[in-house]
Amino acid sequence: MQASLSEQRRPGKLHSVYVVTCHPTGRKYVGVSCQPRTRFTQHARTPPRPMRADATRYAPFKEHFGLEIIKSFVSSEAAQQYEAVLIQQLGTRDAAKGYNTIA
Repeated sequence: MQASLSEQRRPGKLHSVYVVTCHPTGRKYVGVSCQPRTRFTQHARTPPRPMRADATRYAPFKEHFGLEIIKSFVSSEAAQQYEAVLIQQLGTRDAAKGYNTIA
């Protein structure tokens, strides 16, 4: 089925897989969001529980943590699958390497 002209001009939301890195420690958090820059700001205000100690220690957040958008997908399912693969590849469920608690 071909997309309508209006859908071609205004494609749906992209689901981006992103990585937040704490520069002093190298620990990473992998996530998915349609607005990764906004999500990064939310992490700065209210860090995920595993990230809180480093966020407090290395304040201000945006000077010590960085955002990298890795890949974007039209499908949220594809983005979530890629997120799980990246979590596995980067080992971010290991507290020494990252902040993810689920894959």
